[in-house]
Amino acid sequence: MAAGFPFTRPDLSLLDAVGQCGDLAEAARRTGSRGGAVERQLERLDKAVGLPLTLRGRHTARLTSAG
Repeated sequence: MAAGFPFTRPDLSLLDAVGQCGDLAEAARRTGSRGGAVERQLERLDKAVGLPLTLRGRHTARLTSAG
């Protein structure tokens, strides 16, 4: 990661997938990840910026205005 920018290319791909489909399993499939890894990655991104980037339900997610 570059200094001052908390996102890697895979992070941005994940956020893009969430924004496009809204389904965590589908976002995981599109990014080549597992569901649990996606949840952890989204949580890590929220902590890195200090804001929630997604609103997550049991199987769904959508981007917040910050995301």
